Amino acid sequence: MELNLEPGDAPDVITVWRKGSSTMNIDVKGRAAHAGVAPQDGRNAAVELIHQLATVEPMPHSGDGLTVNLTIIQAGSRYNIIPEAARAQLNVRARKKSEFDDVEAALQAAAKTTVVPDTTVTVTRKCLSRRWPAIRRRTPWRCAPRPSMPASD
Repeated sequence: MELNLEPGDAPDVITVWRKGSSTMNIDVKGRAAHAGVAPQDGRNAAVELIHQLATVEPMPHSGDGLTVNLTIIQAGSRYNIIPEAARAQLNVRARKKSEFDDVEAALQAAAKTTVVPDTTVTVTRKCLSRRWPAIRRRTPWRCAPRPSMPASD
């Protein structure tokens, strides 16, 4: 038996299934440079990451099927330095393993082509949880209303 301790969608509703969850990271390696002295020597990892994220935008962001959402983005640490590294973390939710595989394949394909010269892109996937298939459709079970407590004296 498995217990899903996440909250339901509405008060007094029990969640009877959930999608699997995975984190996919897109890491870009560029080259740092001083933005005022020699910006031409830099290879902006943040700019390349923005181009890589264009692959994510057409993917579904909500609903009961596959969803892919950008949740964390990091780049640079100083205002006057071209960032040499950038990372995006995506939260991917899916019902089937093949859907996770399809998202990863799309990101890997995009990573093979960079817009900013001399940058490299790496895609990694970390499985967080498997699908909980107790019942494969969402069937809310309404709980009995909570009894009102008598006023205490």
